[in-house]
Amino acid sequence: MDVFLSHTTALEALRRWELRHRLARGERCDAAVPAAAPEPDELAEALRRLPFLAQSPSLEVICVSGRPGLRRSGALVHLDRAPLPPKSAFRLAEGVVCSSPELLAVQMAPSLTGLELDVLLGELLGTYAICPAAEDGMFQRREPLTTPERMLAYLDALGPRAGTGLVR
Repeated sequence: MDVFLSHTTALEALRRWELRHRLARGERCDAAVPAAAPEPDELAEALRRLPFLAQSPSLEVICVSGRPGLRRSGALVHLDRAPLPPKSAFRLAEGVVCSSPELLAVQMAPSLTGLELDVLLGELLGTYAICPAAEDGMFQRREPLTTPERMLAYLDALGPRAGTGLVR
């Protein structure tokens, strides 16, 4: 089963300069939410495949069952029991997926202020990415990560769920 990165970890992954062409093409994949949180060896393998993840203070993941919160393995676990529609994920490496930009907005919306959600949507629907490592703290994209049409279609496919109304 894939390690399914979510929330701020997925956002950091989607901000990666080297992924910009794949994201601009709308590349998405189908991925099931894992039944349980990843084990320490699975997280270690994800870190080996994607070294930039080591910079994250904690990796945020989704799974179907278990206890939410920080695990011994260093992952911050979020539960997501409802099935996801097709094209809800983006493959980062073999065995590692992250939330698509459309799913990411819904996942983060309930924990953000209105202004923070506006800034997040501005980044996902805009042509810039926040990048603290860059000289001016951001970089320019040629294409946005998603479009309003793609976002609305995804919200329709997702159905009623925490965060969809806020994003809509």
